[in-house]
Amino acid sequence: MKFEIDTDKKTIRLKEDVKLSDLIQELKDLLDRDWENYTLLFDDFKLDKPIPKIGPPNIGPPNQDPDNPYTIIC
Repeated sequence: MKFEIDTDKKTIRLKEDVKLSDLIQELKDLLDRDWENYTLLFDDFKLDKPIPKIGPPNIGPPNQDPDNPYTIIC
């Protein structure tokens, strides 16, 4: 498990994939209760796919059949 602790800035930077329970136990052992005040940083965090932007729903009148204006097609 590789991580870097900056005690001045109170940050923890992960250098590789880490099992969360192992990381928390290691931090408790190293920092006692002060580990709760640290900020966790990640190197090279990338998403596999971009997050799509979803706008508000298009609310307008329903489509109507021009031959039969009383039939509403949704």
